[in-house]
Amino acid sequence: MLHRTHHPLAAVAGAMLLIAACSGNDDPATANAEVVGDQIMMNSAAESAVTTSSGETDGIAAPAKLTPDFVWKLDGDGTPAAGGLELEFVGAHALNDEAVSFDGHTGHAITSTPGPLDTTQSFTVTAWVNYAAPSEIAAAVSQLAVNTGAFQLGIGENSQWWFMMKTDDRTGIDYANWAEGAVSSPSNRWVHITGVHDHEAGRIRLFVDGELAAESPFTTPVQADGPMTIGRAQFDATPGNFWPGAIADVGVYQAVLPASQIADLYATTVPTAPPPPRPEPDPSTYADGILNGTWDFAIDPADVDFLISDLGLESVEDFRIRFGFDDSEWWQGFVVDGELLREPGGVPMGSGGTLVIDGDELRQLSQGWESVYQWELDGEQLTLAMLANCNTEHTPPLCVDTRDEIMDMDPFVILITEHTYTKSGDDPAH
Repeated sequence: MLHRTHHPLAAVAGAMLLIAACSGNDDPATANAEVVGDQIMMNSAAESAVTTSSGETDGIAAPAKLTPDFVWKLDGDGTPAAGGLELEFVGAHALNDEAVSFDGHTGHAITSTPGPLDTTQSFTVTAWVNYAAPSEIAAAVSQLAVNTGAFQLGIGENSQWWFMMKTDDRTGIDYANWAEGAVSSPSNRWVHITGVHDHEAGRIRLFVDGELAAESPFTTPVQADGPMTIGRAQFDATPGNFWPGAIADVGVYQAVLPASQIADLYATTVPTAPPPPRPEPDPSTYADGILNGTWDFAIDPADVDFLISDLGLESVEDFRIRFGFDDSEWWQGFVVDGELLREPGGVPMGSGGTLVIDGDELRQLSQGWESVYQWELDGEQLTLAMLANCNTEHTPPLCVDTRDEIMDMDPFVILITEHTYTKSGDDPAH
């Protein structure tokens, strides 16, 4: 349950005052008090006591609405409605009079400065969303750390609504806890989702359409000192989990929002217009899908014995480097004796991220690195020549653009790119 017990209010005859005992409480969910007429209103994360100036309780406690620290209506030009934290809109997106819609591949919004939440303390994030296309994992709202993010609110691995929080800034389910609701499927309707981190209770909660959908124990949050994102998250320092659909009315509270107020938000703030259509990414950013599928290069196992050893493999007869392209997304993996190596979750074992094509230049972003290639396609033969390699975790990014410098920075990237790749399949997942 969300209810808490309040400290008693000290009465002072003939005067209305704000309780001094509360002045040292830094928790905005419990320390806010307001004099209204002859009443003292005490705001709480769960309920509000109404007490007269003489100390007598006036009826049953009634909820007092908490005020969000930040609000983005995501309409018009995307100007923030509260908190003053500007957003930068990136990739394929469309702002209309009531919401923003994203393509699910590149489109998202990101705050102009780090924050705004202390993710190790109690907080609430709420949003109206439209899930318009299938996606394995999709984040409507997240706050980024270096490699991943402290939380994701959106769609989880099993196509279920979820609110996920991390115990460490590392990729993988071993560092994740989540509250997971009903299975979701693409539709043309708005859904209200809310994630609550109740640090005091050691719980995380997911609300869907104003009702509690799931909760789970959680006691070891990680602080995310990066920006907040709307429409994507990240893994291995690479943008990912893009949202395929529309988002409106994102609200952020550094407090536990009571269930009654979440229900009220659902009942009173539903967008009046249907969700806008999902925009398609500009096909020119991935060369009209001309690279879609898989591309292989067979390399002598003796030339990659260090890699074979790192992978724990023995007696390898055939070793291939494989690139998989799926519109604006890509991965790089390895095929050993005809079998594609995969992570425990089934995804190819190798780098993955996003790509942008500008003329004959192809830019790949993955795990904190941006690699720039000159690409050339001749039938089913793809040639990649490295032009520059940048460590984007540096500020400003640290870039090198000569072969010797690239070899010093990351020799493996030269090893896997100075070849001609042959088309090996049309399915980018294999």
